[in-house]
Formats: sequence, structure tokens, C-alpha cells
Amino acid sequence: MLRAAISATETEIKGGPLASDLVGVVPKHAIVLDLDYYTPPSDQPFVIQKGKMKDFIRSSWERTKKTAAFVHGRL
Repeated sequence: MLRAAISATETEIKGGPLASDLVGVVPKHAIVLDLDYYTPPSDQPFVIQKGKMKDFIRSSWERTKKTAAFVHGRL
């Protein structure tokens, strides 16, 4: 299953200007895409083998990249 959320953020720097080497990596505004992949609740304990966990992580990463590209194209 998937839970998805999109939000906007604004960064406020307090205490003086941001160091020049950080200006390019700390955006003033950003869109956050939060994707959580999970297994539905069950009465039974959830056990996953190492190989299947690796596959789950890989497929989640691939789906996330595709979703991020889709959202980016619309914004």
C-alpha cells in the first residue's frame, strides 16, 4: 500500500545570512513529496526474508523516482 502527501515549505534563516556555500543547497521554498510504502495491518506477525526486503526496497525506490518525475512534470 502507499500513502502519499505533497506539501510546500519555506525556509527561514535566523541569526544572520546563510553561508555562501550553502545558498545553492538550502532553498528558500520547496515542494515536498512524501511517499510511504507499507504492508496492510494484520493479526499475524509480519516476516520478510532478506531477499524479498531487498526487492521491496528496490521496487519502492523505482516507483518513487517515477512518481517524483511525474509530479515534477506537472509542477
